[in-house]
Amino acid sequence: MLFLASSVAAHVTLNPPVSTGSYSAANVRVPHGCNSTATISVSITIPQGVSSVKPSRVNGWQLSIAKRPLAVPITSESGQSITDEVDTVTWNQGNLPDEEYQDFGLTFKLPPAEDGKVFYFPVVQQCISGFNNWTMIPSAATPKPSYPAPSVTVFQNGTLAKYNATQMAVLAGSKSDAMRSTVAIGALAALLVL
Repeated sequence: MLFLASSVAAHVTLNPPVSTGSYSAANVRVPHGCNSTATISVSITIPQGVSSVKPSRVNGWQLSIAKRPLAVPITSESGQSITDEVDTVTWNQGNLPDEEYQDFGLTFKLPPAEDGKVFYFPVVQQCISGFNNWTMIPSAATPKPSYPAPSVTVFQNGTLAKYNATQMAVLAGSKSDAMRSTVAIGALAALLVL
């Protein structure tokens, strides 16, 4: 499982890697603010079909979870009827200075998916002065949007056995320390780039 978007100076990483059809724990890392000011809210929209989402509490931040109804209820592994799923997870009323980073933890289960399937995780980062609205989805008209939504592309049935060489070259050319450390561990890393 590989998390990728276009290469820009501002980014968020998700570590460790995740795979489809299994439970995963990951940290969403926010390494900067907006306009050199502190981050005060981070909101992630969870793709439809991603289940069992549980965020971690972050000291000094308020946590809220919004849900959306399922079109068709499903039955859990324990036989319970499930009628909704997590829509957004938001950490707010915090204060993350521009020169510091913070990990926001999630556990979740990606649905089974074919190779090449892309799951988009739009993120809105609010700061004291402004925001970063990382919600744009690439299209034929705009293959590299200025504020791309982080995404997960499934390779080889959810494994990390394949890492796109072109994307690796772009990452290697980045001046960001976090990007370089991700490249250093190669196919063992999952990368969410904002």
